[in-house]
Amino acid sequence: MNILYPILAGLAIMLVSLSGVITTWRTIGLWMQKNLHYLISFAAGVFFIVAFGLSEEVFELVSVQNALIYIIIGFVLFVLFEKLFPESHHHHEESCDHDPKPINSTKVLWADALHNIADGILLVPAFFISFELGLAVSIGILIHEFIQEVSEFFVLKEAGLTTKQALIRNFAVSSTILIGIAISFFLSQVGGLEPLLLGIAAGGFFYVVFVDLIPHSLSACGGSKGYAAHILWGIIGALVMIGVNTAFADTHVHGGEIHDHDHAHEEEHDEHAREENHGHEGHHHDHH
Repeated sequence: MNILYPILAGLAIMLVSLSGVITTWRTIGLWMQKNLHYLISFAAGVFFIVAFGLSEEVFELVSVQNALIYIIIGFVLFVLFEKLFPESHHHHEESCDHDPKPINSTKVLWADALHNIADGILLVPAFFISFELGLAVSIGILIHEFIQEVSEFFVLKEAGLTTKQALIRNFAVSSTILIGIAISFFLSQVGGLEPLLLGIAAGGFFYVVFVDLIPHSLSACGGSKGYAAHILWGIIGALVMIGVNTAFADTHVHGGEIHDHDHAHEEEHDEHAREENHGHEGHHHDHH
């Protein structure tokens, strides 16, 4: 596997940590503060398709029983992570029961660092399978990271940090994604761990969808009309991710071997043609 792809994806995700600066533009900042929950619903649709794609790969590599065990392990690990570090997610939106609480910016940043390491660990096994899957996972993480960083920027500002301080700290903390990429790359070199890493990634994405993103969307105000809007944004996110998946060739890599279905079909066709030509030549010689 080319480690360059996960590293480039990690660097792109790091740049997203600076997205909080757009909230300093008064009009956009106010709009983002009021409508960020719609982007959360969009991310839920994206993450669901990514989680489904990762799960498919796990089921292809191991038995159904083992695949389910690996995915459940991933889900449980993320549950434990959120219990230990509840500050790792801050979706700052206007809700019905908004109740500001004292904010410890140091805890928020440390939790975000661990969250970014986890993101880095998720990237590598996806690129190990295929560029297509790696790109899908990268887009999913990038969208979620955008939401996370904008929300965290609001949180850090409320904690008393200046705009410059918040941006510098966010960017420095985002670099820990490279630690996760390094850890996952070394683990991927150990034989037999690929299905487990993919299962953990799939379980993690399912956790983010059903325990983090969807509950935050449902907690937003707006009544039945608001629910319809959130569902629509979720569907749009899913369709966008499906479009990304179908836009790239169906190329898979297992154990360092590349399996391109179209290329394999062409090789099979060429081999069949060679056999037919060989048969015709043999018949021609026999005739003489």
